[in-house]
Amino acid sequence: MAIVDEMDFEYLVRRVNECGRHGVANADADIYRRYERTERMYLMDVENIKNNQMRVSTKPIENMKDDFEIASNQIWRIVQITLNQAIEKFKHILSKEDAAELKSHAQLRNAAKANIENAIEAGNNILVKYKIYPK
Repeated sequence: MAIVDEMDFEYLVRRVNECGRHGVANADADIYRRYERTERMYLMDVENIKNNQMRVSTKPIENMKDDFEIASNQIWRIVQITLNQAIEKFKHILSKEDAAELKSHAQLRNAAKANIENAIEAGNNILVKYKIYPK
């Protein structure tokens, strides 16, 4: 698995919608950056609490966990919708195997970071294979 970053997320949304930045809602790397920042802050505070060290945030840890879960689900939902749009929009050119792979990623119900990254990577790799690029 390659390292997935915020631009991979943006490119996936832009590839499927064949648009430039801000050409469609959610085609924005800043959404993914906010998710990563929320994750990082939450995980750092969990570790700091465990080690009896000063916390990074003054927010209650329960609120930070909620913020992280909301951000994870938001990113995951955008990726799912984008993969389903790709299947529908490009069904005439996608092989059955590639369409099935996109569908298998889109149908996962767990918003774990590994699932998100795998889905983004697979989506981008498949679309690049068919020379589908963002504008």
